[in-house]
Amino acid sequence: MIKKSIYIFVLLFVVSLIIYITDARRYNYSKPELVKTELIPIYATDTIQHTQMHKFICLYKSKLDKSMNQVIGFAPETMEPKQPESELSNLIADIMLEEARKTEPSTAACVANMGGFRATLYQGNITIGNIFSILPFENTLVILKLKGSDIIELADIIAMRGGEAVSGITLHINGKGSADNLLLQGEKVDPEKEYYITTNDYLSFGNDQMTPLANYSEIIKPGTTIRDIMLNYITKETANGREIKGKKDGRITK
Repeated sequence: MIKKSIYIFVLLFVVSLIIYITDARRYNYSKPELVKTELIPIYATDTIQHTQMHKFICLYKSKLDKSMNQVIGFAPETMEPKQPESELSNLIADIMLEEARKTEPSTAACVANMGGFRATLYQGNITIGNIFSILPFENTLVILKLKGSDIIELADIIAMRGGEAVSGITLHINGKGSADNLLLQGEKVDPEKEYYITTNDYLSFGNDQMTPLANYSEIIKPGTTIRDIMLNYITKETANGREIKGKKDGRITK
């Protein structure tokens, strides 16, 4: 058995050696080849003349532009996401809370990350493309059951971060960067009680430092993206003759 193993090993070694020598002769590794390289700058304004590719892209671009340029509402004033609170962040958080209550009526509040809002909503007509610019991610709505102690800890993190998008919550950011006067639906938070809080699936993993959101004892997944919720809200409000506007109401103060 041992002799057979040695024979197989020697045979494999010889075969490998033959392959290596043959390969080395083919590519002549003993004579390295100098390869000349050149950095070619590419600018966003550059164009490449490729007729077939241009026609292919234009076919889909025209369809996409038609959809994205569709007007679905009107904003009487410019709204941009700002800390500690802003008209736009408050509006989106309010819309998320309203949507969550369709699934779980007892949902007490909404928390969303300012970093998820990537553009300003300017005064004037609102297009589908505008909403895609503001909410470019495929984040979906989730509803979490959290203990009051986790919500209290979360409020301190929100304060430390300078403010996030909230609805149903009020707090004051003190000089130490933590939260004072925390209220949930106008009442003090009971550390031992459980509450339903809505947010997006990204934050449900404790991302953006909001680790208490990952401590949920239950998660409900309606499955709708935040962007679709916003689009549906604007479409509905417009159909009812209302303009799209948010308000700063002191839900987060410094």
